[in-house]
Amino acid sequence: MPEIAITGNPTTPAPVFDVPVSKIPEFSGNDPEQFKIYSQSFEDWQMLLLPDDQLIVSTFAKMQLFDFKENKIKLLHNFQGQSAITSLKLDDTGRLWGLDKVTSSANGEQPSVIYKLLSWTPDGKKSREIALPGVRQAFLENWLINPGENVALWSSNDSPVFNLSLKKGKLTSKAGMVESREAAIRLVNSSKSRSLTSIKFNDSLVWRQDWGGYGLSAETGQVVQSVKTNIDGMFFGSLESRWGLAPSEGSAYQANPIFIINLDSGLPYLKFDKPVSHVARTAHGRLLALDTTILEMKSGTIIAQLVPDTGYTVAASAFSWKGDKLWVYLKNNDGVEKVMIWDVPESLRDAALGKSYPDQANLDTSAGQWR
Repeated sequence: MPEIAITGNPTTPAPVFDVPVSKIPEFSGNDPEQFKIYSQSFEDWQMLLLPDDQLIVSTFAKMQLFDFKENKIKLLHNFQGQSAITSLKLDDTGRLWGLDKVTSSANGEQPSVIYKLLSWTPDGKKSREIALPGVRQAFLENWLINPGENVALWSSNDSPVFNLSLKKGKLTSKAGMVESREAAIRLVNSSKSRSLTSIKFNDSLVWRQDWGGYGLSAETGQVVQSVKTNIDGMFFGSLESRWGLAPSEGSAYQANPIFIINLDSGLPYLKFDKPVSHVARTAHGRLLALDTTILEMKSGTIIAQLVPDTGYTVAASAFSWKGDKLWVYLKNNDGVEKVMIWDVPESLRDAALGKSYPDQANLDTSAGQWR
């Protein structure tokens, strides 16, 4: 199998811009300095680009909206009062969605986590809050939003897939399909099923993997689409361009070299020879960023190799909706943050269209999961 080696590839220049310093909001009444230490150690970084090239950078208890004009980053909005949001999504209407988790305990019992779904426009207005009383797992594997229709949420530790109808405001769960599938796999293979993993394909289905990749409808709990996955741990990909990613050492819980898998055969056809913690793809999967290395997926060749400033590492990355830029958010051990912006050559641009828009995944080593 060919390996994509980054050594020997020429580096690609990309300008780096300073990020304006902003005050970190207090969290649950704790001392701000104590919270600052906690926030810097938490690895749940995200970066979402809006259609107008504004960007939102999010970590646990910190979320900010920036604009890039006149070759500098300008802070437009510092989100307050939503400090416990654990993940952030943008739908094709430009509306933001987030999960807010509340930890509660009563009568000496073990603390439980209850989730709320938040929705708002990038200017912080037109907000909506929906309680999710049935979703009490301490850790949700993933969730997705279909604007105007439903929100699907699922856990890595329990089989139910929760479906929230946005029209009716009703929360339901479907468990039987996943349980019966696992039992059938064990019977046919006479062995224990591989652990379930979530796959981000940026469509309206809940994608999971055991001995194959399958997409199910949260409303019905039925499998409606499938792909071949002979490599365990696939977590990200493009259905349109027919490729997926899986850690080449068989573990999704730490940074590893990456296999690139053909979704038609289920077999890996390329291996990236360096551990990866952040991935991003263009709207239709034409380009893939593995940390600071950018691949053209049809040919499987490196088209750019970015080099961060000395002492800085990648915190998050995302392609623009126009497909003309890759934004890379950088940080160092002192908490200083910068943004590096690479201009995509015009012949390689892959713009968003309809519900096909850029996506990303970051390895959260503290939780042991790709998000």
